[in-house]
Amino acid sequence: MMYTQYLPTLHGGLESKKTTRQPKVVVLAIGSAALLSSVGLSTPSTAQAESACSIPNTIRLSDLSTISTSCSYKVSAIELPDGRQFPIPDPGYSVTLHTLVVEGEDSANDVSIDRSRSGEVTVLLGDAIAQAEIESRMNSSSTRASCTDSYNLLGFSWAGSYGWKYNSENQPSSSALDQLQAGGSRWGGFMSVCNTTLRSNATSKYQGTTSDTPLVNADLTCGFSIGGQSIVGFGPLPTGTLAATCTWRLLSLPVKSDQKYNSNYSWNVSLGCSGNVYDLRGVATHEMGHSFGLGHVDQSSGLVMKPASGPCETGQRDLGYGDALGIAALYP
Repeated sequence: MMYTQYLPTLHGGLESKKTTRQPKVVVLAIGSAALLSSVGLSTPSTAQAESACSIPNTIRLSDLSTISTSCSYKVSAIELPDGRQFPIPDPGYSVTLHTLVVEGEDSANDVSIDRSRSGEVTVLLGDAIAQAEIESRMNSSSTRASCTDSYNLLGFSWAGSYGWKYNSENQPSSSALDQLQAGGSRWGGFMSVCNTTLRSNATSKYQGTTSDTPLVNADLTCGFSIGGQSIVGFGPLPTGTLAATCTWRLLSLPVKSDQKYNSNYSWNVSLGCSGNVYDLRGVATHEMGHSFGLGHVDQSSGLVMKPASGPCETGQRDLGYGDALGIAALYP
């Protein structure tokens, strides 16, 4: 279903864990005035222009058709249908939120907001993110789930290592850092899976501790950023969400990728696992995959990059065939 309006183009629908509808894509032509503002050039500044543009800095998607092009420079954030408010990136930048949910529970949709160099803003919600990946492979003919030939590339990779600092506040154990590092290191080197050996040059580099917090907000939005140190840590997230990763890009180059793990859940940091706890190393392997540039695949694939995880799912520590194919394609 498509609706054509003066400013945006809207394809209808949202996706949740329990009910699936058509994905939503929203394109908003912010206009050249916004681009000029972002690089320090002039924007409409007369009293007459300000009076004519009496609109809030944050607008709802449903209100986009009421905003004229001459006033679009005032829009700095978009309110999604579920109430979350995302800052609009500067021209040339984009931000993506990916979440890993508790298997069988609802959570908020993943979100991607891209602003082109000309000022056009594209918003992708839910399944539309996976459908818009730069490259994807899907092949469900394999007889074992872990050998499914499936991966989604998000359209970016790090020129060097993915470097990150750790904030230990709210950590479940002093061993948590070891589990996070193990999740990152799983994506590099030689990988033997499903009778195939692949190689990846992806590297995760722990760069020490920090008092800074991840720019992953408790309401599953991403803070505004134009780059800087990537931060990994723990903090509150909505029920049903185990972890979330926000990644910021300048064009196709990643400049920052923050991860937050939900401090409201109990985490396993041991080699074995039992009880109603979630395996930190396995979940970290998933989130590191997002930071490296991998998107979600279908839940039924059984791969690391599926969008939901159950208690004590230690199998998620090990890459499946599609996971290995994807990371090898990104970091040959």
